[in-house]
Amino acid sequence: MIEVKRFSGKINMDDSAYVLPPEDYIFAENITHDAVEGNQDSHVTNIVANRLVVNNYFGTFYNNDNFDFLASVFNNGNGTQKVSLTFDLGSEPITAIGMQYFDGVDWITFALRPEGSTDSFFSGNIPLGTYSYRVVLFYDTIPSEVYYDLTLVDGEDICIGAYANNLRSTIIFFNWNSFGYHAIYEYNNTTRTIVPIFINLIESNFVDILGFTRTGKISSINVYNRDEGDLLFYIDSLFRPSFMAIDRMKAKAYVPVTRFLIDLAKRQPLIPPSIVYGNDAARRVNYLRNRFFRFRYEYVYDDDFTSTYSP
Repeated sequence: MIEVKRFSGKINMDDSAYVLPPEDYIFAENITHDAVEGNQDSHVTNIVANRLVVNNYFGTFYNNDNFDFLASVFNNGNGTQKVSLTFDLGSEPITAIGMQYFDGVDWITFALRPEGSTDSFFSGNIPLGTYSYRVVLFYDTIPSEVYYDLTLVDGEDICIGAYANNLRSTIIFFNWNSFGYHAIYEYNNTTRTIVPIFINLIESNFVDILGFTRTGKISSINVYNRDEGDLLFYIDSLFRPSFMAIDRMKAKAYVPVTRFLIDLAKRQPLIPPSIVYGNDAARRVNYLRNRFFRFRYEYVYDDDFTSTYSP
C-alpha cells in the first residue's frame, strides 16, 4: 500500500541541527519523490516493490554470552559455507578451542584455532545447510573439555546506499550489519540474483575496513564501466574516498583485503631513489659530464592507478 505524505522541505545532511530549516529533515528511509505524483515534489511516498529477491549471502549469527562467543555463517557460493567464531577468552587457561556442528547424527569438529595462536577468531568450512553449533574449550585439568551451545540470534541489516549501473543492468548496494559484517552486494536484474562484491571481516581477516555506520548514508557512488573490469568509487560513512575493482573483488583476488587496497589515495613511496655515477671504459662519449640530475619514482598499481612521487 502506498502512503503519501506532504513535505515542502528536503533531506538536509549538510546543515547543523541548530540551523536546520523547520521544513527540512536529516534522516529518511524507504521514501522517494515523484514515484506516484509525477512532478509534484511536495509528495513523498514509500518505495513500492513488486518482486522479492532472496539474498543468499546475508549472514546468520549464533552467540553465547560466555566469553562473548559470536559465530557467523556465510554462504561461499560453491556448496559450502564458512563458519567463523569470534570471542574474548581473557586469561582463561585453555590448551585449545574448537567449533562443532551437529549433522543430525554426530557432533563433528570442523575448526580449531591453530596451536600457539592468540587470535580471537578462527574459521572453518562445512557443507551448506542449517545446523546446531557449539564451542568446545580444551583444558589440561578435569574436566578436559567444556562445551558451550550457540543460540541463533537476530542481526540487523540496513541498506545505507545504492547505485543503479544501467549499462550492466545491475544495482550495487551497501549493507550495514549490526555485528560489523558490513557488505557490498551486486544485484543483477537480468538473472534476478545477488552476489557479494565484498564482505567485511570475513574477507578482511576480521579487521573492520569498511567502517559503515547505521546512519552514515553512502550517497556519493559511481561506477566506471570498462571491458577489462568495472571500477566502483564511493565515499564511505567516514567520508573516506574508496575504490574497488568489482570483478577482482568478486573473484576474491586480494583476500585478505586491507584498508590500504581500497583507499582511493594510493600509498606513495617514502624512500628516495639512490643514484650513483659509474665509469664505463668501453664508451668514448660522456653525456653526463657537467650535468646534474634529480630522480624520483612512483608506484603503479593494478588497474593503472598511480601514487604520488617519492621524495
